[in-house]
Amino acid sequence: MHVESSLAKNDSSKSQLYFSTFMQNFYFKSCSRIFLILVIFFFSTTKFNAQSSNAALNKISLTFNGQLGFREIKMHQGDQFNWSLSDTNQNVLITGNQATFFDYHFSIPGNYILQVTALPSAGHSECNHGGDSGLFEVSVSALRVVFDISQITFLSTLDASHLVQGVDFTIPMQVSMFNTQSLNTSSFKIRMQGVDCSVQANILNPQIIQTSGNYELKVHLQGQAKDQSYIMIDFIDHLGNISTYYHPTEL
Repeated sequence: MHVESSLAKNDSSKSQLYFSTFMQNFYFKSCSRIFLILVIFFFSTTKFNAQSSNAALNKISLTFNGQLGFREIKMHQGDQFNWSLSDTNQNVLITGNQATFFDYHFSIPGNYILQVTALPSAGHSECNHGGDSGLFEVSVSALRVVFDISQITFLSTLDASHLVQGVDFTIPMQVSMFNTQSLNTSSFKIRMQGVDCSVQANILNPQIIQTSGNYELKVHLQGQAKDQSYIMIDFIDHLGNISTYYHPTEL
């Protein structure tokens, strides 16, 4: 009888130990799964928020001392808005309204965050942006290039027949540097456009510029163009900004 009682106690102890071990394993596995789900949720949410933030950030490039207008900030003439400019550490540098915005020059190169908040219009314009907020990443370059398209000079007649053999021209440009910089004019792109126009443009005097000043670009045009058509020539700087020359006469 005593032996049977001892066996029963041993069986009961084993059952309790098994049950305790089972519950500990179950608890550990459950906690591990919950922790894993929380980690996945956290990183998924963080990634989504980062992607959403990046998607909402419009990019603007300009040169030092440059200004922005309605088009760059997706507003219309007559819209009322407030604005603030911050550095990349979210330190607010300046705030104002639309009047001060159009007087503001981005005088120091660097990267900035511009927030524009539209105000409700007193009228009933179909383009009322009241309450809309735009966020822009503004990159200000330390190099500025201005092509003087009014002084472009063709070294031979620009017409369809001469283009087959090739036509050269020169164009003055003004280069301004905020501090010691280096500008390779090979980074410029030049393209000629027009009806049935297939003309290549090559810079004949590529150079590396390291000081501010006035320079000249010499360009060779060669290809096919339609007789008695009008053409234009785009000059694209290192930032992708375009200055366009419209030839005043037919080819």
